[in-house]
Amino acid sequence: MTIPEVGRWMFGSYPESLAQITECFEELPRNSCASVFFGVEPLDKSQLIGSVRLRAAELDLRIGDKEYWDRGYATDTARVICRYGFAEMRLHKIRLTVVAENTAAIRVYD
Repeated sequence: MTIPEVGRWMFGSYPESLAQITECFEELPRNSCASVFFGVEPLDKSQLIGSVRLRAAELDLRIGDKEYWDRGYATDTARVICRYGFAEMRLHKIRLTVVAENTAAIRVYD
């Protein structure tokens, strides 16, 4: 089985549509502020290009539409979700795991 280029660094399933993100959000416990899940859209059009999740202070980010790779969307999304985590969720730290060969992600996280 070949793993698609977009998901080769991902572990587990990941939502592919706004409807799936909404479904994941609705499954979160209502009294929990330990998890947030957002879709990523470009400013110029209403189109899902990725998603970001902050669960138990762990960042999980993906830009799934290759047309938007290397255009700053992942960096901007990481900044926004970290700002949200610290300011709104009152987190003291945010962690992530990255595969050493995923140099594009490492650039974003740096």
